[in-house]
Amino acid sequence: MINIATYADNLYMQHACVMIQSLSEVLNTNEYYNIFFFYSDCSDSNLKKANHTFSNLPPNVQVELIETNFGIKSKLKAKKSFVTSSIYDKILIYEDLPKDLNRVLFIDADVIFEKDPSLLYYIDLEGRLLGAVKEKKYLMNKSDHQDLDVVDLES
Repeated sequence: MINIATYADNLYMQHACVMIQSLSEVLNTNEYYNIFFFYSDCSDSNLKKANHTFSNLPPNVQVELIETNFGIKSKLKAKKSFVTSSIYDKILIYEDLPKDLNRVLFIDADVIFEKDPSLLYYIDLEGRLLGAVKEKKYLMNKSDHQDLDVVDLES
């Protein structure tokens, strides 16, 4: 079983649904995928759309919607408008995963699967607790929105 976790707030709910839908295009039909979809601050309308999306997934994909409320929003004093409690909620979701899981693949809500995630899931971490994939950003060229410039962001 491939255990996948993701997180979305109301702004990223649609992105996360597209990510999960893209899984159905590349999945291994011999695998079972269990998706823990954590969310917070989502409208009823977006939750209804998400449930509709999940009802059309292949039978070997199960999505469990899990609402989070860590009480951070009322305590956050953000200096930037894009810094929301969602950043912290995403970190804290691991406390709410089932304790019997021995491995989980976290996928950001704005990812589109081009290959089966089991390729990442089964990588031998050689005893390490954590593995990560370097992020790549694909940005639109400001002068011509039909062309894509690929920019590899180095940390």
